[in-house]
Amino acid sequence: MRSANCVNVKYLRHASIVWAIAMATTSCIIDSVPLPELKPEDGNKPTAYGADSMINTRALYYSSNPTMLVGAPWAVPGRVLVEVSNPNRQNWKGIAAATGNGSFNMPVEVGAGDTVELSIIHNNVVLESVDVHIEAHSVAAAEASADLASLMDEDNTPDPLNGWARVTDSTAVDGAVIVSLPPGTLPYGLTIVVANTTSGGATIADTQPDGSFTATLAGQSGDILVLFAVEPASSNAGTQPVTIVVP
Repeated sequence: MRSANCVNVKYLRHASIVWAIAMATTSCIIDSVPLPELKPEDGNKPTAYGADSMINTRALYYSSNPTMLVGAPWAVPGRVLVEVSNPNRQNWKGIAAATGNGSFNMPVEVGAGDTVELSIIHNNVVLESVDVHIEAHSVAAAEASADLASLMDEDNTPDPLNGWARVTDSTAVDGAVIVSLPPGTLPYGLTIVVANTTSGGATIADTQPDGSFTATLAGQSGDILVLFAVEPASSNAGTQPVTIVVP
């Protein structure tokens, strides 16, 4: 049996942003196949999974133009392969490897209204498959996308003149990229999706009541990140993502 789920994404808002870089599906489980890393490496148990599900569809997000499908930490078990097929687009298929914390990101050929099949694979065995219905983004997502894009330079770096970002020499988080926005930057109730297309990882963080936001994910200089905001109350879909090259 499959479970149909809707997923959607939204975009960031506006104002000054501080950018800190710290260098440094449903099938049967086959008993004879060793399961992947079902337990989080950080010791925190994933709580959003269904009783018999290894795929957390509520942790799937996607942008548009281009479309990036992003799995937040523990959207799937760690180290599995994630395969997406879309019968609406000449049976297009794509595959990506989940990181140790179950996050992933990949470009996909989908559009609003499509239903794609997402499968997780381990040792050439499909562990689980689910249908994911792609919804349209909200107006708030589109507005936030435009606001964010307006703060970028032509070379896809944050424009310091717009108060968008600055690079620090902080080593508090070794080998990680820290994206933060000060109070008053974003409206409360948004979820910010940050994906590292170089390493394949991703993370999310909610905007706070004061309008601030901070997200941390593995990364280093030269990595390419995509960011977009979603309005979970509406959908997990966003518009065109902003691309940033880590200084």
